[in-house]
Amino acid sequence: MGFPVDKLHWDAVISADSVETWHDNFHDFDINARMHWDEPEELAAGHVPVAGDWKLRYRYEPDILDLEQLEFETPTSAARLPACCILRIRRLMCG
Repeated sequence: MGFPVDKLHWDAVISADSVETWHDNFHDFDINARMHWDEPEELAAGHVPVAGDWKLRYRYEPDILDLEQLEFETPTSAARLPACCILRIRRLMCG
């Protein structure tokens, strides 16, 4: 079972503060970031404007994305992750 959308055609102007760490050739790559998304002044054709705030941590090994803050809004939808929650997304490799 996968996410019910193949692609999100969202458009935003993103500003971020981030810290990335790794050693050698990107071994143990880790990124912590706070992002702010603003709707763009000019919208790309076929795209949907989105605004929001995100706080995340991505670790390449073991391929985990933690969303500690998530708020976004489009003209037809919105989502908010309560501050007390962490959404953990882990990609499972099959084959």
